[in-house]
Parts: sequence; C-alpha cells; structure tokens
Amino acid sequence: MRTKAILLVSSIALLSAQALAQTDGRNWLPVPGSPNGPKFHVTSVVDPDTEMAMASGRVDRDAAKEWCDGAGKGEDCVEKVLADNKAKEARATADCAAGSIYATDIKQYEIGESDGQAIRWQDPNGKDVDPSSEWGQALTRQWKVLCPSGRPAKQARPQVAAVPKPAPATKPETPAPVRSATQEQVEESDTGPAPVRSVPTPSAAPVPVAALNPSQVNGSAYDHNGSVMRIDVEQGVIVYEEPKASLANVVRPGTVLFRGKIGYPRPGLKITGTAYAFKSGCTPASYPVTGRYSADNSEIILTGAGPTWNGCGYTLTGRSKHSTLRFRSMISP
Repeated sequence: MRTKAILLVSSIALLSAQALAQTDGRNWLPVPGSPNGPKFHVTSVVDPDTEMAMASGRVDRDAAKEWCDGAGKGEDCVEKVLADNKAKEARATADCAAGSIYATDIKQYEIGESDGQAIRWQDPNGKDVDPSSEWGQALTRQWKVLCPSGRPAKQARPQVAAVPKPAPATKPETPAPVRSATQEQVEESDTGPAPVRSVPTPSAAPVPVAALNPSQVNGSAYDHNGSVMRIDVEQGVIVYEEPKASLANVVRPGTVLFRGKIGYPRPGLKITGTAYAFKSGCTPASYPVTGRYSADNSEIILTGAGPTWNGCGYTLTGRSKHSTLRFRSMISP
C-alpha cells in the first residue's frame, strides 16, 4: 500500500494543483454533515507535505458573511453565525508519503487506485469512496490543503512506523465496578499531579498519530515528566522513546512531541519549532514554541501558548499546562 501511494504522489500532486487553481476564494476544510453551512477557512497548516501534516480551520467573519449573503439573511446573520461557531474548529492530519489522511470526520482514509482524473479513497473498512460523491470530494480537498505538492518517490524519508491495532479486551477475573460511560480523557501533563483517567465508552477508538521508527532516531536521552525522550538534532525532532505508563493509550515509542530547529547543545542556543499535545481519542494539538539550552546544557525549556482542551477542541493560552515543556538530560555530569 505504501509503495503504491508513493508512486501515485506525483500525479496526485498535479491533480491537486489543477483543482486548486480552479477554486476561487480562500482555502477551506470541509466538515461532515454541513455541506450547505458556512465554510471553515484554513487558519493554519503545520508541516505540509510531511508524514505529520496538520491543518485547522474556523468559521471566520469572511466565511460567515459569504454564507449569509448567499442565504439572503438579514444584517444580524453574520454575528449569529460567528457566535454559533465560536467554539468549533475543523482539524485534519495526513501522512503525505504513505498516502493516508485522518479527516475532519475523525476517521482514517487511504489512497486507493487512481484513474488519472480523480483521487480515489478507501474508508477504514477498505471500501472505495465514490470520488464524485460529496465526501469523496471533501477528502480530496483536505488532502490538497495538507499535501499540496506531494513528495517524489526518489527522496529518502525516515520510515514511518505503522499504527498498531489496539489489543483485544480480556475478560477480568473479577467483575469490574459499574462506572460512568464517559470517554477516556488522558492528557500529557507537563506540571502538576498525574493525569485524571475515566472509563472509555465501548465505541471510543484511539486516534492514530504519526511516529518515526525509534531505531532511526539518534541523539541524547532526556527526561520529560517521567517519560524518556530522545532528542535528534539532525532530524530536528524530540520523540518519545519510553512513554510513562499513564500515556500508554495516548502516545507510543517514536511519537513526535516537537519538530523544528534544535542545534547541538550550546549554552543559550535558541530553539524554535512546533510542539504537539496529545489527548486520547483526539487529533493532536499543534502550537509554536521557543526555548533555549540551559547554561550547563543539562536542560531544555520550551515555552509557548499551549492548548486547553474542551472535549477534542482546544484554545491556545499561556495558562495551559502544555505552555512549558521541560527536558532534563539523563546523562550524569
């Protein structure tokens, strides 16, 4: 599947560019269930054309006005639309090399066969999605936002580890106590007490997150809130090598926590890039951070307005527990 996807990238990129050229106005992310609603204009695209491309969109004033004008609504329409969609955000991620997308409906799709005219997708059950259907076209639009140019097959890339399937549930030896059927919510906590866990609903499914093959990540080991991290200066990434037990359902070895410009240890050397926060069942939140090595190179501290979760939605604020990321070298002085 991966080989087929890479071979299709060049033709897909051309199709994407042609389709974008025929589209007027700002780019946007389609959301399921509201084909005739206001558009979610793209507000950010992080790491496009990579194995961890992310995009988000919101209904802004331009989108609200466009929808209201088209619907022939009154003067108060724009403010009402903005108020109704204030807390909503569309998000999608993609592995542009493997040809897979985690769409705004929180489902993963893979590139199928292409007839040279349209991108064909396969749903999570392996069934073809009609490219002329509303959702088939919506998937292609999301792909164009995340992977606008594709990546030539001749370019070498770090191997992306496959997303493991969750292990089947085993029957407990003693009856479990009756608990609330609230979806599991486990967050990476950078400061404060251990994360709070609640019981997942039977329908809750883990969100796949892109990860590098741990064997291809080199560099020094650092402690981050109880997890062993590996900082690879050459690739510009900080990844989980041994996540702490409380994060077992959220991240895995190789999951990228930071991507950007790191540089070899030097007191005061500036570090810039994008950090990712994770929550069980949700698309990772991305946010810009900056930081420096400590005077003795034993510590890295990254700061930036981090996500405060509300369900699977979030807002970026300096009061977030993800706003400060601290990494301590595990090499004895």
